[in-house]
Amino acid sequence: MDFFSLLEKKQADTGFDSSSEMRFFLENSGLLADFPMFARYGKAQKSFDIFRANIVIRSIINKQLLDEAYEEALRLAKKESSSDTPELTAEGLSLIARIKERLPYFQEGDNRIYIPILPRSVNKIYSDDISKLGVRPFKNLLSTIGDAMAIDPFDMYGDDLFQSYFTKLIRIRKDESVSAYWDYDSCSVYIINKQGRLDCRIALFDKALKKKSLNHILERLSPAMDAFFSYDKVAFQKALVDNQLISSRLVYRNRFDEKRLFEKIDAQFDLK
Repeated sequence: MDFFSLLEKKQADTGFDSSSEMRFFLENSGLLADFPMFARYGKAQKSFDIFRANIVIRSIINKQLLDEAYEEALRLAKKESSSDTPELTAEGLSLIARIKERLPYFQEGDNRIYIPILPRSVNKIYSDDISKLGVRPFKNLLSTIGDAMAIDPFDMYGDDLFQSYFTKLIRIRKDESVSAYWDYDSCSVYIINKQGRLDCRIALFDKALKKKSLNHILERLSPAMDAFFSYDKVAFQKALVDNQLISSRLVYRNRFDEKRLFEKIDAQFDLK
């Protein structure tokens, strides 16, 4: 068993199953069934998969709320004009603006991405020129999202998407290939690559650790992250133990397992 799998297996209960993220997922995961491309996220069980699923769910909810706000603004505009596509009134635009203030989003440069399951060009309309929803071909955007329109948000926006209001993750380190994110609910650091996929999870506070403390947690994680991003396994494990993030027993167990594995390899190939 590799070190990261051992950390996950031996982690003490964190209460993640009763966290706000898990509750949100359980209450809203039914929305995913209407979208073939995202239906698989409805089966999420592990914490990282829950985070990804919730990003998709919040995207769906955002689109629903923005569509409803636009349709209400259009109704208000039609009261003032006989045109089929009247200009939105100040009252209608104010309504849409108030809805946007409540929604999670991803800031990409100067642009706000409210619906990361849709392309940037579509998000530009929802963010800056929502009145285009009243004219063709953009009118079709008000219909249900189909696979032809939807995109994989993690392929499109990468690991930066996790550094947004769509999650509660906190980015604590970044290099050219991966980012490290801390999550309080699962007491874990997630190493996420540029494609928005999980490279590994560093699950902290194993069952053998006598005292679990979240005090100054980001400061205590810093030496371990220095070692991790320097590819120094020994220093990484030492930093975790020294900062009371895992027990020394867990490190000894990992080294013992590795020693046994290498002995088996040596015996198999008769290496001396």
